[in-house]
Amino acid sequence: MAHTKTKDILREIKQGRLEASTILQARTDDEQMNKKLTPMIHKICMEKIIFLTTLILFIGSLAGTNTAIIEGEKNHRAEEIKKEIKSFATGLSSLSVIPAIDNERLNEAIITILKDNRDLAYIEISRIKNGKIKTLAKAGNKSKAEEDKERTNTIEAAISKNGITVGQIKAVTKIRLDHERVRNLQIMAATAIMGTFILLFTIRKRKKQSENRLERQERESLDSKRKIRETAAQSIRMAFEANSDGWWEWNKKQKTSLISRKLCKMLEIDSRENWENNSFVEYPQDWWRKYLKHDKILEDFMNENREEKKTIEVKYRTKKKDEVKYARISRTVLDKIIYEDERTIFCIEDITSKMKRNKLIEAKAFSDNLTGLANRASFEIELETISSERLRKNLSYSLFVIDIDNFKHLNDTNGHVVGDIYLREISKRLKACLRPTDFVGRIGGDEFVVIAKFKYGNKQEIETRSFTVGEKIRKEISKSFMAKGIELNYKCSIGICTDKMQTDKTMSIFDYADIALYKAKEDGKDRIMFFEEAMKREVMITETTREQLARATKSGRIDVEIQPIVDISLSKKGNKYRNIIGYEALFRCKEIKMDVGTIIKIAEKTGQVREITSEMIKKIGEKVDTEQISLEEDQTLSINISAIELLDMNFPERLLNQLNTAGLNCRQIYIEVTETAFVSNIEIAKSNMNKLREAGIKFAMDDFGTGYASISMLRHIAVERIKLDQSYIEHIENEVEQALIKTVIWMARALKVELVAEGIEREDQLKALTALGCQLGQGFLLNQQTKVKTHLQHEDPEVE
Repeated sequence: MAHTKTKDILREIKQGRLEASTILQARTDDEQMNKKLTPMIHKICMEKIIFLTTLILFIGSLAGTNTAIIEGEKNHRAEEIKKEIKSFATGLSSLSVIPAIDNERLNEAIITILKDNRDLAYIEISRIKNGKIKTLAKAGNKSKAEEDKERTNTIEAAISKNGITVGQIKAVTKIRLDHERVRNLQIMAATAIMGTFILLFTIRKRKKQSENRLERQERESLDSKRKIRETAAQSIRMAFEANSDGWWEWNKKQKTSLISRKLCKMLEIDSRENWENNSFVEYPQDWWRKYLKHDKILEDFMNENREEKKTIEVKYRTKKKDEVKYARISRTVLDKIIYEDERTIFCIEDITSKMKRNKLIEAKAFSDNLTGLANRASFEIELETISSERLRKNLSYSLFVIDIDNFKHLNDTNGHVVGDIYLREISKRLKACLRPTDFVGRIGGDEFVVIAKFKYGNKQEIETRSFTVGEKIRKEISKSFMAKGIELNYKCSIGICTDKMQTDKTMSIFDYADIALYKAKEDGKDRIMFFEEAMKREVMITETTREQLARATKSGRIDVEIQPIVDISLSKKGNKYRNIIGYEALFRCKEIKMDVGTIIKIAEKTGQVREITSEMIKKIGEKVDTEQISLEEDQTLSINISAIELLDMNFPERLLNQLNTAGLNCRQIYIEVTETAFVSNIEIAKSNMNKLREAGIKFAMDDFGTGYASISMLRHIAVERIKLDQSYIEHIENEVEQALIKTVIWMARALKVELVAEGIEREDQLKALTALGCQLGQGFLLNQQTKVKTHLQHEDPEVE
């Protein structure tokens, strides 16, 4: 059989019908067949040798037994004759006949003995006298008897008288066997030997049958296990096929890989396999080097050098030029329970869309939504980086904080659309007039930052270079341009701080530049102002406030004031006391002698606003638990959140954990945010709001109407409540103010959102709002009235 298939294939190759790969496969098949046949041939040859050896032993045993029987019988007869001859010699000795008896009588005697014993061929009697031997009588043919020496035996017996040998008898025997007796003995011996060999063969046959049965059972067991393993392996492969974008199976021992059909399609692997019957194709173990972008980490992962790492993200190539996609590979090691050899399964998942989405979100997280410039988070990272590298790279730098003068007037007179066009134009001008190495960002509203890098120099040199850059920026921004047919011509103020003024705290340079900016605005705007030592008083106030806030949050001295939100529409029915539909929790800290708005702004700068929110939620939970706040199931609780927090990607998870710890029901919570949070990065704000809405939290836009984009925000951001800023009702007796308020009320109804009027402090304000159709309100006046109602209800529960 060896190489038959190979020869056939060689013949077909000559005829041009097969490829060289087939002959290689055929040779492999022949080699495997030879490996299987060689032990079988050896086994058959050994069995034949054992059979022939046994047959030879059997024949030899029969021959040996036959010889032994014949020799034994001959020896037996010879012994009998020897005894008779010795007995005859003894008799002659006792009769003393040797001297007296005549030869004729001796001849008669030995002739009689010869006739009686047919096994005697020759016999003679001799006399010994004076050392000479003389034959007295003899019978038989001596010469003929001695011719066949192999079949004859000589027996001698002495004749003695008084201990002296006087004669001897010499006889030659020729054994004539009893053939019937010999044949019987031979039959008996052959039967015994045959029985023994039959018994041995029976035992061997039984043993062989037993071995064959065990071997068959073992083979069946192995086949059964193999089928079970194949079924299990097939199930595993089907499971991986169904739950991944592709997989491959690595046999480390055989250095091969089985690649699935889906993986071939995903990586665009050229395979000529017939996929009708196969779900995978065999490749060399290092096939992935051609398709995956590999490095040392991937090498270790594939070779199982890093066993603790179970997944890895990689890039893979496609046939499209310069196209790179992303995939996540997970590794599973299958032991020998399923496979004879240990196998490793690699599953691959295409995460290109996810990676692109994450990169887009990351880009949005670090870029301004309106202008495309870097945002505040990106600015802080850049500032940290350059602060740590400036000495090592022998650099100096300056921070520019830029604010557009009278920008609110631009929006109030021309609208937010024109305002957005203006901001985008300013962004383009900043990038155009600065070097590629300079950092440009927008950190809120109309406020921009620039980090300009210089070759290391002294304070005066850096300030001179910085002033040149600042003047270039100021002049570029001051140039007029047309937007929607309107000529826009606005100036800017710039605050500058060099790295020479920076303290150990990275953000100190931003605080100093910010102080210089406001100083420039105080001095008349449209100018550049450098930070000076004399301006540090404001920084000291910020630092002092930061320390006071840190002590207050650590000692638990942050407090909340609960202000009710009241249904003011009930006054139409003449009801003196109004229903409370919810509360707003307001931040209070008696330790800090400063207005709340300034404290919050400083907390946002110092990064302490998160601790304030955490402490407030904790205090609210304590007040609800101790019934200091009587929060009914149909009432809501509003919490103010900073724009910085809302734009933090981790904010939803953190807030939900805090509410859960405080024991507050998310479905009763309103989050109040100003439009600043949406203007900075609307996409992140929307994403975080959607996550919190899934938990049942609602949102309110606070201080509505004070910014330049409030109405625009309502087109993009869904809120359940609008809170009208108190500046609208301060002069509510004015017809223009009333017209604006009524417009907002009708807008809220059209959008199907609640409207709450803030800052109601006088009775005329309350009456005017009720007359205009405002249903909800809050403020000092309503706070006092609800306190009276609560007091009366404690005195008399029947009071309504």
